Amino acid sequence: MQRRKFLSAAGVAIGATASSQVLGAFGGLDKVGGALGGVGAGVGGALGMGGAGAGGASWKDVAKQFGEAKALFATTAQQQAMISADIAEALDLKSAADVLRGEANNLAEKGDSMGSGDLNAVAENSASTQALIEAKLQESESLSDEQKAALARSASEYLPTLITGFAVAKSVKDAVQLASGLGVPGFRDGRAAISAAKDIPVLGPKMIKFFVDSGKTGKSLMGLMQTKGVATPDESEMDSQLAGFA
Repeated sequence: MQRRKFLSAAGVAIGATASSQVLGAFGGLDKVGGALGGVGAGVGGALGMGGAGAGGASWKDVAKQFGEAKALFATTAQQQAMISADIAEALDLKSAADVLRGEANNLAEKGDSMGSGDLNAVAENSASTQALIEAKLQESESLSDEQKAALARSASEYLPTLITGFAVAKSVKDAVQLASGLGVPGFRDGRAAISAAKDIPVLGPKMIKFFVDSGKTGKSLMGLMQTKGVATPDESEMDSQLAGFA
């Protein structure tokens, strides 16, 4: 009997400790949720997530949805980075391409266990490689037929990943909004829920920013390619996608 009482008390203590560990993070989560604003219905199409006002959501639901969003983020960000690396290599920026491919592969390996450092690394390398690509294109008086063909192929592969990126960003935004109305997760919600409550305020905004920035730079890059005689796909859909994050 004494052992049962002890175990019961220990369980309560563990639950209280776990909950207290996310209080600080949850305060940030509540602020992030408010800053992001409301989300319309159907926002989470890519992950099958309901709107921010969907009833019956629990911390277990949010933890599962956010985990799926992280996995899809890693896959899509890797695809974007690999395509950017191909573009860089077509412009004779091989060193930058190799570094970006390394970061992209690391992110893909992490999947839903991706941390803030992993995201920062690929974001920084993507941005620096993008700057090199744009500078190289701007200074190039002309491109060879081989370069134009390689860039056109990369552009056609790039656009779908940019659209997918917006879907992931909207789904993350939705997860933040859902979580911000659930209160602090407790021991019974499980470790995944407690982990999600700590991760969402840190990773959520960064994940959203990554894909919004990717969309802006991708659109700009394809416009620059066109001035150099590279055939690119119609990116008009990008305008409405970007408007959703204005």
